[in-house]
Amino acid sequence: FADQAAAEYGRILRRMLPVNLTFALYANRAAALLKLERWTEAVDDATHALRERPTDVKARLRRAAARGRPRLPRPPARG
Repeated sequence: FADQAAAEYGRILRRMLPVNLTFALYANRAAALLKLERWTEAVDDATHALRERPTDVKARLRRAAARGRPRLPRPPARG
């Protein structure tokens, strides 16, 4: 089911959509990608969602969960 969900979210995201819908699609696809163990893509989608809503807890948790997986390099620290 998660693979179908991720594919459908991707298909919809190729359209021009309102920001609030784009946020939800990226955040939900990040969840589907986590279930598929596609860590790098989950980080990317959660990061896209956080650009729209930087304080969203679910998107932050999804990105942290994906980053916590082995073999995924973390970006260099800012500062």
